[in-house]
Amino acid sequence: MTLEIPSLDVSADIVEVPYADNEYAIDWLDERVGLLEGTMVPGEGISILTGHNHLNTMEAGPFAFLKFMNEGDMIFVRDRAGELQSFRVYAAEKIGAADTAKLVRIAMQDENSLTLMTCEDELPDGGYASRRVVAARPAGK
Repeated sequence: MTLEIPSLDVSADIVEVPYADNEYAIDWLDERVGLLEGTMVPGEGISILTGHNHLNTMEAGPFAFLKFMNEGDMIFVRDRAGELQSFRVYAAEKIGAADTAKLVRIAMQDENSLTLMTCEDELPDGGYASRRVVAARPAGK
């Protein structure tokens, strides 16, 4: 599967991210985007994809510019069968890093939502203060 965000010039492979030891280990994603285990394949239910905002001090990650997405922007996913699915953004906001309840509320506004998530506001001692969340529904809705 691949993710395409034309307004951000993003094209990335989608891989599955397992949930183990009460967390999603995503450090290995690099320039790929991860479909969180426990969420659905895009177009088949609620999907949550995560990606890095930067890979190192010199390289942007696939979701580096997610904060510039707006309602109405388009996101495309090419599924495993090669079919192209279109999604239109309905929510784009910054939430607290630990605000899982708000993430779920945003994602569940549509039964087939595609939610993109990345870290934001890096803390001096490591970690992040916020998450950027962009949610989209199938474009035909």
